[in-house]
Amino acid sequence: MCTAPFWLDALDGVPPAFRYALAFLAFLQVTAALLNMLPVPGLDGYGVVEPWLSYGVKRRIEPYAPYGFFVVIALLFVPAVNGAFFDAIDALMRALGVPEQSRYCGSELFRFWEGTPGVLRGLSPARAAQTWAAQTWAAAAFSALARRR
Repeated sequence: MCTAPFWLDALDGVPPAFRYALAFLAFLQVTAALLNMLPVPGLDGYGVVEPWLSYGVKRRIEPYAPYGFFVVIALLFVPAVNGAFFDAIDALMRALGVPEQSRYCGSELFRFWEGTPGVLRGLSPARAAQTWAAQTWAAAAFSALARRR
């Protein structure tokens, strides 16, 4: 629902901060929807496949249903799973017409407790995203060097 203004090109004249917030909200909404559609016991996606499972399989899976969500969240801490999941989210967001820079700026605005985001310091969204990417790369490189020692 939050992605509709992006693929309908209905954001002309909308203040940038609102556009950024809407893009980040769309990101959260699409992420939650995709998570919920996974066919894992305890999530709605399991309800789609459950009618086709045999009674025995359903009975064996049933005790684990309350823990399905926690297993999914734990799996998202595995770098390969996390990368694949968020690559799918990114591809879906691009297909829905939500710009990556707007999502980034919305995320920056959402984390108000970290100080003034680059977008509000007068940086353009593209420059703020580049600054963030450079900082992230530098932090990752420093972390890799620290682990080697």
